[in-house]
Amino acid sequence: MHESGLMRGVVAELEALARMHDSTRIVSVTLQIRDTGAYSGAHFAEHLRAVSAGTVIEDAAINVDMVCDPGHSNGPEITIKTIEVPA
Repeated sequence: MHESGLMRGVVAELEALARMHDSTRIVSVTLQIRDTGAYSGAHFAEHLRAVSAGTVIEDAAINVDMVCDPGHSNGPEITIKTIEVPA
């Protein structure tokens, strides 16, 4: 499914961010996703959870902000807004 492929890309980006912060896990992540009206934020969070087993976000809190931005339809579909790593 297309959403799972997108989320695998997000996981790869999150793993790189965790390495930049010298961390082996992420406690929480907030994604901003351009809302096309086809799926909810919960739908994307479910896909992210499904592909996160064995990764730095396996047990992370996942927050998804859906944003309607018709003027930027060619912009990125998914943006990592924030991450939290253990102190």
